Amino acid sequence: MEQALFRQRSLESREALAARGELFLNLPAGYEKTDTHHIAKTPDQHERDAIDLVFRKFRELHSIRQVYLWFRDRGLEIPVRSPGRDIVWQVPGLTLLGSMLGNPIYAGAYVYGRRRQEVTIANGRKQLRKGIMKAEDEWTVLLRDRHEGYIDWEEYERNRAMIEANTVGNRGAPGGGRALLAGLVRCGHCQRRMQVRDNGKAVGYSCPGTSGTGGQACITFGAVRVDEAVRDAVLRAVQPLGVAAALEAFEHRDADAMAEIRLAGSALEQARYRAARAQAQFDSVDPDNHNVFHNLAARWEACLEEVRSCEERLQDLESAELQPPTVAERDAWLALGADLERAWSHEEATPQLRKNIVRAALVEITASLRERHVHLLLHWQGGDHTEITVRRNRTGEHRYKTDRQTDDLMRVRTIFDGGLIPVFGGFRLLS
Repeated sequence: MEQALFRQRSLESREALAARGELFLNLPAGYEKTDTHHIAKTPDQHERDAIDLVFRKFRELHSIRQVYLWFRDRGLEIPVRSPGRDIVWQVPGLTLLGSMLGNPIYAGAYVYGRRRQEVTIANGRKQLRKGIMKAEDEWTVLLRDRHEGYIDWEEYERNRAMIEANTVGNRGAPGGGRALLAGLVRCGHCQRRMQVRDNGKAVGYSCPGTSGTGGQACITFGAVRVDEAVRDAVLRAVQPLGVAAALEAFEHRDADAMAEIRLAGSALEQARYRAARAQAQFDSVDPDNHNVFHNLAARWEACLEEVRSCEERLQDLESAELQPPTVAERDAWLALGADLERAWSHEEATPQLRKNIVRAALVEITASLRERHVHLLLHWQGGDHTEITVRRNRTGEHRYKTDRQTDDLMRVRTIFDGGLIPVFGGFRLLS
């Protein structure tokens, strides 16, 4: 009973500290304790720059996987607090990026009790599941604006909503498939989210309906005409903003390069600091103390090698930095902004880029079949709605079929070569 009482009192004391926002067990990278009950951003600018870069790239790419690929392709490292509470640097993985982007501490909030345990009985034995995430309204403690954050709370909520939308079963992150509206189309008959059907030759959207439970599929239609109709609607809607978007992209086109240069510069400063400390330790040792002298020499040499590596990387980034644009380049950018159709069809425009443009303008699309037409209801980001009707192909119709005028001309030529000429009301045999 005494042990249970002590445990109860310790838990109550712990919860009381958490209610005041003064309980800190494991701090993530980027923060340090200023005293027993308060934290602040780390004074290490190298850590700050790396963490800022993670949030900036997610703000740009809207996908954890795309951020992971961007860091991996460039070999950039971010700080991670090890179990021994030391900072180590490594190329981030998907799990690390997900935990960082979903951690409210980076939004300046103090949170306690985000996870819960679940006890179940299986085969007569107790099973305990830990770490189950709670909904935000179920968190034990949530205190906003408790310390300086790397992002604000509004951006944190947008990041969470984007991560949730990118999960399987929701819209999903934009991929490289041919279907422009993948993840955006919802069936107007049963309200289920429609799937992409791609057999290598034709692309379409299909609602499975209740086929998964022994029922029947709902609706199916091709993607070519629907994608073209939605593309035209989106381009018409964003056309007035094309020049402004071109100017903004023109101004921020070298933002990634500058961020990499800043991160490489802070890494070089950190490496030089470690090399200076290693040199000071080497200079202070007695050369006759061989047990220590050679180890300190090896440590100093390793630090100098790291400095040389950081200097080479910084020089490469600075040499590859974008030069000030010429008048011709500026005119070309503005021309693309004024003609979004040409920008959309540009050879460097990827499927992911086109899908991001559509998703930036549209929340969702409701599709339903009415006779020989596909009725589309576009739900725009601003709350407006637009209706579009697209004609469906009849049996035997497809985009590779010869147009009707050419087909009629070929029929007439075939009949003429066979000895018949067309006349009003029928055909006459040639003598």
